[in-house]
Amino acid sequence: MTLLYLVRHGETDWNRTMRIQGHSDIELNDHGVAQARRLGARLARWRIDRAIASDLVRAQETARLALGDRAIPLELDERLRERNFGEWEGLTREEVEARDPEGARRWREEPWTFRPPGGESLADVARRALPVVEELREEGGRVLIVSHGGTLRAILRHLLGWPDGSGPKLFLFNTGLTVIRLGPERVRLERLNDIGHLEIEPAVLDPREA
Repeated sequence: MTLLYLVRHGETDWNRTMRIQGHSDIELNDHGVAQARRLGARLARWRIDRAIASDLVRAQETARLALGDRAIPLELDERLRERNFGEWEGLTREEVEARDPEGARRWREEPWTFRPPGGESLADVARRALPVVEELREEGGRVLIVSHGGTLRAILRHLLGWPDGSGPKLFLFNTGLTVIRLGPERVRLERLNDIGHLEIEPAVLDPREA
């Protein structure tokens, strides 16, 4: 049996200003550091056997703060990176609408398969990220995974039986905690996007890739 602790990274300045991050390597801001430390305090008594993070700095920083003083090496896996948004990275949604209205329309209407110029679709993200989870299913233990909103949504759709963009729209808060128990044939969702460790409302509520 494998228990996954899935966490979206803490807040960055680009989250706060609603800019699309994708593969851009943006570090946590002070609020994001505080969020990650609160998550770490919450997880302090939880058993964690292994920790894996996206190699982007915002995920690495969140994971290290969440692990606290544990003597667990942090593994970095580029397959857990956020979706590559290509030429749109650094832009706001409004700027995308103004510069590329046809692309913005397709992003709204074909969210699973549309690729921004020079970027990836969510289907592409699923193809690279899902093998990480399936490998862990075979290994067992309790694993902390720190990644990104788009990547975690792709993983959750697979595990919960909503492939190819079907099912409800999901938005994951910064440092939101999702806990999933994986068996050989069964999946049990125990927590979804839990932010009980945060004492204030998250600063970013806009449901975009970040």
